[in-house]
Amino acid sequence: MRNRQSGRTSSPFARRVAAGLLAVLAAGAILTSATPALAQVADSRGVPRQMPSSQRKPRGERVRAVIRAAKSQLGTPYRYGGTGPGGFDCSGFTMWSWEHGGDHLPHSSQAQYDYVRWHVHRGHLQPGDLLFFYSPISHVAIFLGGNKMIEAPHSGERVRIVQIYWQYFTAAARPA
Repeated sequence: MRNRQSGRTSSPFARRVAAGLLAVLAAGAILTSATPALAQVADSRGVPRQMPSSQRKPRGERVRAVIRAAKSQLGTPYRYGGTGPGGFDCSGFTMWSWEHGGDHLPHSSQAQYDYVRWHVHRGHLQPGDLLFFYSPISHVAIFLGGNKMIEAPHSGERVRIVQIYWQYFTAAARPA
């Protein structure tokens, strides 16, 4: 039965169902928060594995390692499919850099966007965030701060630091 003034259901059955749903949601929230956070990392063969967050370095320390590794490759030539210091494509470069921070990323800009669950608004960017470009997503770079990014751009170019080209910006994500 519906109360005409408030629009709420006054049926005891409906109230019990609603209370039961709230109890299930609350129990799920408690169980979810009780499980340790896990992060993807790769073993020596590059196979992803889980590591408890209690064994990970603080985020700031990991981001500094990522940016230090990325900057160490300035001038490295672009190589399609490249994932190592001899040459990188864009996603191989971000994947390699984030490995130095202890996090695993897949080798594709779209796959990285799909894989990293924490998408951030342009106004909330922090150094180390991944910047995605074009639609469909086909390029990724690492945000450095101050309207700068580091990227492995395209054939014939080298890893470089440039101004962010906002006209092609699509999205951003923050690896854990």
